[in-house]
Amino acid sequence: MGNIYTGYFAKIGQYYKQDPDALFVSIARLTPGWVINKVPHFEKEEHFAPSLSLLNLYREKKITNQQYTQLYLQELGDISYVKSKILYWKMQPYNVYLLCYERLSMFCHRHILAAYINDLLAFKGDDEIIEFCQKDDI
Repeated sequence: MGNIYTGYFAKIGQYYKQDPDALFVSIARLTPGWVINKVPHFEKEEHFAPSLSLLNLYREKKITNQQYTQLYLQELGDISYVKSKILYWKMQPYNVYLLCYERLSMFCHRHILAAYINDLLAFKGDDEIIEFCQKDDI
């Protein structure tokens, strides 16, 4: 069974160098073209991306981080889809990296998603979805 990590696009080359068999998954609304050709195993999971309207509200400072979190979790919607996708990835023999734009220290939906999934599926310890940069200090 593989692990699920989060990370950001700017580090994809380093992630790939350390883990060439991994699946890299964009959870961003838009994926930079150069990322798609950077690794052999890549896919997009748009269900986990925040809506453009939510992103605009946040960028225009019309909502707080807490409001963004609440709205993003509402947008995720169907819990069964989220569970099935994550459990499918967990059953694979390779690691999966959920990627978007923001650096480790920045507020970002991938941190919200990781915490939500960890809580939803009661992942702890080795099963927990973790920030790759934090784990391996890249």
